[in-house]
This record gives sequence, C-alpha cells and structure tokens, in this order.
Amino acid sequence: MTNTAGCEAGGSWESYSNTKSWTLAQTNATATVYVKFKDRSKNVSSCQSDTIIHDSILPTITSFVRNPSYGLGNDATPDFDFGGAGTVARAYLFSNGTCSGAPVSTLNSVASDAGTITGTSLSSNGAKTYSLQLEDAAGNLSLCSSSVDYTFYSNAWLATTTTSAPSARVWETAIWTGTKMVIWGGYGNGGETNTGGQYDPVTDSWTTTSTGANVPTARGQVNSF
Repeated sequence: MTNTAGCEAGGSWESYSNTKSWTLAQTNATATVYVKFKDRSKNVSSCQSDTIIHDSILPTITSFVRNPSYGLGNDATPDFDFGGAGTVARAYLFSNGTCSGAPVSTLNSVASDAGTITGTSLSSNGAKTYSLQLEDAAGNLSLCSSSVDYTFYSNAWLATTTTSAPSARVWETAIWTGTKMVIWGGYGNGGETNTGGQYDPVTDSWTTTSTGANVPTARGQVNSF
C-alpha cells in the first residue's frame, strides 16, 4: 500500500488483512491511496486505488436568531434561523447557553449551510435560553453559538403577584418599556399620589419606584411619562 500514484514507490509487501491503519498524504483534502495484491503463486495484480475525503476543520456558525426575532411571544414551538459555513449536515438546538446535555431538537438535513430549526413544545411561562451547534458531513462539531433568549407566555390570563405592588388607584399612567410595565401617579385613597411600581413579567415581581430626590409632585390623570 502506498500514497504514490501507480504503486511505483513507497510500499512494501506484507501479510493480507481486511483492515489496515494508514496515514494519508494529504489533510483536509481528497487523498488517494494505492494498493497491489500478490497471491500465493506470486501473481501480482494491477495497481488499484481509491479516494477518501479528509476533513478535520470545524464548521462555523455565522448567524443564529429567533424567527421572528422578537423577545416576547405565545409561540410554544419557537423557530430559530441559522447560517453556517463548512458543509453543514446537521444542526442541534439546546435549551441552554452551553450546548451541554442532550439537544431538544435535531435537524438532520441542512441545505446550503442554512436552515430553520424548531424547538420542542413549551409548557411553562418565562424566559428560555437557547444555543446551537452545527455538525458537518465528516462529523466535526462547531463551537457552541452565542445564546438566544426567548420569553414564552401562553395565550391565557395569569394573575400577577401583589407583593410590593403599587397601592390601589385610578387614573394612573401605565407604560410598557419593552421589558417591564411601569405604573405611576393617579388617585389613591389619600388623593393624588407620586408613587408607583415596575412589573417584570419574566420574574413576576414588582419593584417600587423611587420617591427620593427629583421625584415629580403627586398628580393624577398623567397623560405622558
């Protein structure tokens, strides 16, 4: 057996075996191995050859985003779009930011180094963290992706906690910041108020707004914030 074309050099006769360890002449490329056979009568075959594609280069992840890319949603089976490089064959989705443990979803056929992978059905509300790993045709695994957060809420009403919640009032101002609900001002039992709170739906918790320096005077029917 030899790496030399035509079996012209590099090999030596040895006892026949069905398998043999061999060092290829090329790495991360298509390598060709050549062989001749000799029978007990010392008849020698013609030079035979076959090729093997050697690949030890890890695939890379070029993109990994929520589809559609918004933070809140009631989609219990979120989709994630990804892109890669390096002849990607399979994609693995993990419900953590470290690609550890068993994947929650596997995409066994990836075309053109890109695709969409769907998470498993979610049943509990709150923030979830996902990560991705890609595998190429040679079995090389990419590094773990940066994590992507997705906050799931079922399409149903849930009671909010009343711990540290603002006191009962009317004509208050309420705004959504993109991550929290802020309640401020309005009329309570003692008249106009300058108190309020921030509600975090991810942790189901209230944080009382400051009444310290520079707090606005008490007022009701506030139209802007």
